[in-house]
Amino acid sequence: MKTLFEIAKTAAIVILCVAMTFRLLHWPGGGIMTLAGAGIAAVAALLALFAVKSFAHKALSIFAAVTVIIAMVGLVFRLLHWPGGTIAIILGLGIMLPVCAIWHAIVACKQK
Repeated sequence: MKTLFEIAKTAAIVILCVAMTFRLLHWPGGGIMTLAGAGIAAVAALLALFAVKSFAHKALSIFAAVTVIIAMVGLVFRLLHWPGGTIAIILGLGIMLPVCAIWHAIVACKQK
């Protein structure tokens, strides 16, 4: 499962970098590659959930993955100039901040 996650993560990064190059140069196909790269990144975020074993961490991981996906969808909407992108980015990042703070607090307490 870990190698599948690594492959998906690497593919998403490469596709998104190529897509941004296409979009900057106004070549055709940049929008499609942006959607494909973001979709693969969303799948990679979901694959990362299966690596978490404990229930408390799994619940936080699911919540964090959902907020990352919302922020990623908002970013794609903003890049493609579709309506609703700003709201999705604000929701995703606004929810992600408390989740990361809670997660950091839990990890810090377990290390002590």
